[in-house]
Amino acid sequence: MSSKRTIGIIIFLLIILFTLLACDKNSNKTQGEKTLESVSINDAAATGNNTQNKSNKDAANTSAKNVYINAKFAYRIEYPRQWTDIIESETQDGALIYYKDGNDIRTFCEKAPDGYINFEREEYKQEGKKIEDFSTEDGTKGIIVTGDEDKKKLTHAIIFQNGKHYDFYALVTSDFYKDNENNILAMAKSIKILS
Repeated sequence: MSSKRTIGIIIFLLIILFTLLACDKNSNKTQGEKTLESVSINDAAATGNNTQNKSNKDAANTSAKNVYINAKFAYRIEYPRQWTDIIESETQDGALIYYKDGNDIRTFCEKAPDGYINFEREEYKQEGKKIEDFSTEDGTKGIIVTGDEDKKKLTHAIIFQNGKHYDFYALVTSDFYKDNENNILAMAKSIKILS
């Protein structure tokens, strides 16, 4: 009877030991590794873009991107990883992406009536801006407006879909534009409507 009791105690202790080891292994895993819920937008963007960048090495300044996702209007836009001071607008319709040294780069979305793009096209035409048809990386159609404004360079991409207009707007100094022309166009093309 005592040998059965001893075997039972040993089995009980082994079960406790294995349970403690399993718990310790799981706690180390959650502390040492990022779970899916804790991966930031920036980490997800970097992970997602690594394979894209290997196949697209000729694109300037695209090796690392951040991603801004707008929850209110369900769209996203990529921007250079080194631009870290993005600010969500108070109305949650978009964000200031870059706003230093007289440069203003932002994205926003609003509800708009049918014909909105034609209205914008006419307004910019009257201001003497260049207006071209435009499409994002995923093929969504819109217009892109470029030109000079107050001794700065304007780039305004507008996409109209489902009664909303999705915009990328950059008004930047000439020097900034020369250094970031590829980034600005890549950002406009990266707009993606998520729903």
